[in-house]
Amino acid sequence: MGCFKNIFGSGRLAFAFAAVCALAFFAGCSNTSSTDSAGILIETNTGNKGVARICVAPELWDLSAGDTVSLAFANRDTVGDTVFVYESDYRKVVDSSAVLSGMFDMDSVPVGKYDSVTIYGLDGERSYVVDVDVEDGETYMVDVDGVKEISVVKMSAWTGLSDFVYMSISDFNIKTGDSLKLYGTENWGVFEDTLVVSHFEYYDWTNLVMDSVTVASGSALLAFIPYGHYDSLLVTSPNGETKKHKLSFYIEEGKSYYIDSDGARPIAIDITPVREGDAQFYFFIESFEMAEGDTLSMMRSERELNGDTLHETNYFATKVVSAEDVLKGVVKVKNVPGGFYNQLSIRRVSNERGLSNGFAEDSRQWNLSETPIFISSSYVGSLDSVDVALPEGFEDLAKTDEIFVDIPFPIFLPASLDNPCLLDAEDNLIKLEASERDYYADSVLYWGKAPAMKLSGTGKLKFRIIDKCVEDNNLQLQLGTYRNHFSDAEISDSAYARFKDKKDLLGRSRWVDSTDNWFYIPDFKPFSEDGYYMGLSIWFNIDSMQVSEYAQIISAKNDSTGFALQKRGATGAVNLRLDTRTGAYNALFGRANGVLDGTWHNYSFKIHGDSVTTFIDGTLLESRQFDSGEGFAAAFNPSIGYGGLRGGIDEVFFFDGTQSNNWMRLFYALQYAVIKE
Repeated sequence: MGCFKNIFGSGRLAFAFAAVCALAFFAGCSNTSSTDSAGILIETNTGNKGVARICVAPELWDLSAGDTVSLAFANRDTVGDTVFVYESDYRKVVDSSAVLSGMFDMDSVPVGKYDSVTIYGLDGERSYVVDVDVEDGETYMVDVDGVKEISVVKMSAWTGLSDFVYMSISDFNIKTGDSLKLYGTENWGVFEDTLVVSHFEYYDWTNLVMDSVTVASGSALLAFIPYGHYDSLLVTSPNGETKKHKLSFYIEEGKSYYIDSDGARPIAIDITPVREGDAQFYFFIESFEMAEGDTLSMMRSERELNGDTLHETNYFATKVVSAEDVLKGVVKVKNVPGGFYNQLSIRRVSNERGLSNGFAEDSRQWNLSETPIFISSSYVGSLDSVDVALPEGFEDLAKTDEIFVDIPFPIFLPASLDNPCLLDAEDNLIKLEASERDYYADSVLYWGKAPAMKLSGTGKLKFRIIDKCVEDNNLQLQLGTYRNHFSDAEISDSAYARFKDKKDLLGRSRWVDSTDNWFYIPDFKPFSEDGYYMGLSIWFNIDSMQVSEYAQIISAKNDSTGFALQKRGATGAVNLRLDTRTGAYNALFGRANGVLDGTWHNYSFKIHGDSVTTFIDGTLLESRQFDSGEGFAAAFNPSIGYGGLRGGIDEVFFFDGTQSNNWMRLFYALQYAVIKE
């Protein structure tokens, strides 16, 4: 082996190595024969009997991108009357990555003893005299001290990263759902005659799948990628089809680049943040297990390349969850920039509750605008609205300043909805349970409980409908201390024959005649622990001519203590009877005349300490004081129809007795508003 000598000067050139030198082998010969004037046979071999690899610093021959390097030799050996001539002219074009990396890699160089190098450049050609003997299968490193045979160790790792790197969408025909992988190499230097080379496969784990927002932006942000020489890009479609694009560029550490079909060019990045706008949206707290103090962040970007500067505008939607948000069940985020978002993160205040999701599927993109949408972990959708108007006779409730807490209400919603919820005017989330679902009907009866209902002056309650709000399609809400919709009530043959022409109230009702067993509520104590508070609401459809005197519609008694809603003698009236051990006994309250007329009526009452208030069809009957004595704590297991009852019963609710008079009236009005429709 010899050393390279510059025939135009003897200056020593310093250079760095940063490329991959790998081994490749092939063999083959091409022979021609001729005879000279003396009759000597000349055998010319222009093939080779093996190959090697030479790594040279571009500075050594003053190489520039686009230069063509020609490494040549012609060897002559004479055997008898035959002259064997071995010739080779190895050529390779210098690319920009070789110049940037500081390593010009000449692979598959035929074996032989080379004597000249010619560089064909844009400014002409120049030649160097060389003296190097290349042997089969070896790798050589050339520096100012000469030529040295080295070994190569291959690894899969990287030592440094670039700054932000962007990739053209159109140049590589990237579609929504495609995933990207880049392949490259980098040397780690020579250690004791060994060149350590890294071959790496890189993909951006935060943008592994290209979403439609990124595709529409025209460029993909690959974040930070390893520095080194890149030779290929794989684009894999959702169905597994893979396209390979050949690349040839070098990424330097700490610089930003824009990658397109022409290579990678360094760029400057101009970033503008935008945090204010006119858009708004709702975010389901329970769906993402959020707590007070958690921070919700969404971000989108718009990019435009202008010369060597990429202008990026980043839009942010950020909200810290408050205690009030947790109580409401939703986070309302207002005054944020509009547009399509697809990047979501939630920073938790408590440990080991971290969640960071980057949704890439089309269904997980959110178009934020002035018209609010609702976002849960499984659903994104717009919000339809529905109004509930107070019926005639209850307009005065719209003028009160009272806030009605934890009030149940029924509502019919389209059957096309799946496990919906409601948002009230104060943005409280109201979950709904399906009272009864008829798959052939165009609507479904739901019950909900408003945490804090305030009526508008118009007498209308306005709700926004959230589809696919919860996953549980058999939700059971705590609408009172007890409630029964009788959705699964069965009717006996005798009751059906008697009442088949009667209309159910809300969904299915319970219809009985005197031959049916009476119904009771097991293991339930309707009064408070001290026995002084309780509320009740019940609907009934009874004809006085078909029931005996003092027939009990609903009652709860034990040890001579309790209550009974009963027929008043032989009349068509009902009244409430209260019995205590040391106070009032057989005390009658709230007589309602003419209500056992074979149509639906609602009777409700509340006991609050030493007072009792009664209502019929939402109208106050009376409010009176009485001696509650030791209270009603002993009463339990209320029964319906004890003593024989013919008629219908529906929507039985027990409450804790702390409700106001207007609360009791509004509860009736909300039911009647749905019934009359």
